[in-house]
Amino acid sequence: MRCSLIILIVLAVSQFSGVAGETSSGVRILSLGKLTNSVLSGTVRVPFVAQNEIGTMRWAMLKVNGHVFPGGGGMLSAPFRHRTGFEMDTCFLENGRHALQIQVGWSNLSLTNLDDREFQRESDLIPITVSNVVYYPDWEPEIGEGVSAYFFKTTRTNVDWHLDIYDARKRFVQRLSGHTIDGNIEAYWNMKDARGIFRTNSDADPEFRSTLTVDDPAGKRKVIKK
Repeated sequence: MRCSLIILIVLAVSQFSGVAGETSSGVRILSLGKLTNSVLSGTVRVPFVAQNEIGTMRWAMLKVNGHVFPGGGGMLSAPFRHRTGFEMDTCFLENGRHALQIQVGWSNLSLTNLDDREFQRESDLIPITVSNVVYYPDWEPEIGEGVSAYFFKTTRTNVDWHLDIYDARKRFVQRLSGHTIDGNIEAYWNMKDARGIFRTNSDADPEFRSTLTVDDPAGKRKVIKK
């Protein structure tokens, strides 16, 4: 299963000029105190409100450091409410500081000028700080030719780790294991399960899930391999 990312060019930018509850045009991230005044870990909600005088809201994009969020759920498609939010798994980001932004697109098909039918607005950039014991900023969402690659990082050093792989029906498939000195984990699965059967039929196995465990119980994270 392939996952595609869509990068869109900003044609128009506008910010909210009013206060909460007023009818204004623009995109505004909510709960700024929770997002900017604390260290984020795991999955956090990024709520926002988006409004425009004309047009129909078609999509919304969560952007980190100027690019679409690399984890799942970085795009919303219509229909959705003007006040909604993203569920952001911060483990897809490097530990440290990042700039967060939300971009929203509208369309007004009643206009005769094709160049004016599609327009976009962005929120202000907000700073966030991320820290996770196990994280995967270099996650590879696709399976290659007969090989599935797994890239993780952990704040633990000189530890043993193991990766348990499950199929879409949550049945155990295979275990990979190793040891990391510097906290970087790189593993490759040849698509053969514990019974010696190759699991390369995408119809029978549309996706695989995995759980990484390092020596410290706090370093356990579940991820999805599509």
